[in-house]
Amino acid sequence: MSKTACALSAIIACIAAVSVCPAQSITGTVTAADTSAPIPNATVIAIQRTVLASQKPSIYKADANSAGKYTITISPGQYQLCVQGAGSYLDPCQWGGSIILNATGTAAATAPLSLQKGALFIVRAHDAAQLLAQAETLHGAGMRAYVTSSSIKQFVLPLMFDNGRIRDYGAVVPMNLPLTVIAASSVPLTDQTGAALSPLGISFRGKLGENWGQPARFQSIIKRSGALYGHLEFGCACDTMTGVAASETSGLSPVFRIARMLTHGGSTDRRGNSGY
Repeated sequence: MSKTACALSAIIACIAAVSVCPAQSITGTVTAADTSAPIPNATVIAIQRTVLASQKPSIYKADANSAGKYTITISPGQYQLCVQGAGSYLDPCQWGGSIILNATGTAAATAPLSLQKGALFIVRAHDAAQLLAQAETLHGAGMRAYVTSSSIKQFVLPLMFDNGRIRDYGAVVPMNLPLTVIAASSVPLTDQTGAALSPLGISFRGKLGENWGQPARFQSIIKRSGALYGHLEFGCACDTMTGVAASETSGLSPVFRIARMLTHGGSTDRRGNSGY
């Protein structure tokens, strides 16, 4: 009998007689794949893989210590191990490479977790007229921003900053991988020519380099006369970004790429200003 079959048999036996199935401790260290250094204070999440779609999975959480070591106690079953709060390192459950663990309840087990490096990616909405706020009933829902890849259908960028005039939707995403950023809103979105914003989004590829730890830099485009409106832009805390049309990047820094306009009618002036 294969090891997998044995593990599944033990799990089924435990489920059939829960009273004799002790909880099992899983230990390991969360590390960076690029440096092998420990990642401190990340949260390890064990999500049970259920047989039926209608079955509610058990979920267990544990925080790693300052040395990246964690211990999580789970009941017998098959689990997917995820990691959140790891700074600029990716959750394997969201971007692939997650560990599947069979907990039989018979002995302690180890599960080291090595995370791939990503970079903070932000879609910023400049909205001085607060058109987004006027169009929404739930805070932050006036615009949706997400990225896609060949393996990820839709990775939502949550709202992470809002001062009433500037909103940042962002998350850590993979670099050195073709991605597409898409924005949608109940407020009309157009490009610089006034044409409707393409639902296909803008493709790009970020590159990690020596500047990966630097914050993304932004340059503003502001309407100075006529109807008030805002605009969208995106950038990453990465070394360079490639694959964006030259017409969208002229005169901008290597770590920033202009995206599409968030319009409310009228023509535009272009004037450079700092983002924050």
